[in-house]
Amino acid sequence: MFELLYDEEEGRPGCEGNLAAALAPWGIGSDRVPIAFNIFMHVAVDGDTGRIEVRPPLSKAGDFIRLRAEMPLVVAMTACSAGQSNNFSYKPIDFYIDSNG
Repeated sequence: MFELLYDEEEGRPGCEGNLAAALAPWGIGSDRVPIAFNIFMHVAVDGDTGRIEVRPPLSKAGDFIRLRAEMPLVVAMTACSAGQSNNFSYKPIDFYIDSNG
């Protein structure tokens, strides 16, 4: 996607590559990584041309989402490494996992 959307050189991993690397210790290869569930990413799609554009996020600091698992899971998370999706402000993203239900 970096090559298609941002005209970058080949080789930088995107969401799928980051998730596959994180899941590899559990024997989960890239062929089993589904499409990324982009919770806070802002992607605009032009309905007439099909052009895709990654824009700065609409979410603000402190926004959150709470998900509850209904079964045991192996979960991987990645923050988009495309500058356009985070206003070129690369910084850690806080998360919390409560394994007590």
